[in-house]
Amino acid sequence: MSLQSLSKAGATLTGRLVAVQGATLTFDDSTAANIAYGDRFAANTRSLIDAHIQASGLDAPPAEPDPAEQPFEIDPPRLLRLSSAGIASVIWCTGYKGAFRWLGEDMTDSEGAPLRHGPASPAPGIWFIGLRWLIHRTSGNFIGFPRDAEVIANDVRSFLAAKVS
Repeated sequence: MSLQSLSKAGATLTGRLVAVQGATLTFDDSTAANIAYGDRFAANTRSLIDAHIQASGLDAPPAEPDPAEQPFEIDPPRLLRLSSAGIASVIWCTGYKGAFRWLGEDMTDSEGAPLRHGPASPAPGIWFIGLRWLIHRTSGNFIGFPRDAEVIANDVRSFLAAKVS
């Protein structure tokens, strides 16, 4: 999945968050550089795969160009007011290694990982996504988290419905 395909699917790409004042977020101008980095990483991965195919003498067709990596125009926001943008929730993603100190010692194990049953925290109303082996083998990557998100969304709906009843 490329940043271009996420943008075309409706995601708003931004640069790195550099300031928060109330409900207003300010971002730097790194969006284009991040897209370029992702494209270089994908190209490098394809070349490693091609080199392995060649070194192993495998009969495989060459990689086809990925239409998701075609250049496109982007005008990322540098300032975002959450309420006027219709944003009521923020999902904070920190990369592949989580820092869960904010949960407190009673909510984390001896390694600092969140205590959980599947995606759910022991504390009502808190779920996790993107953790390794959360629900599926692929939970910790772009391939698996959409399936996990569907499960979690259903759990949240049930949780909210029970609170309303």
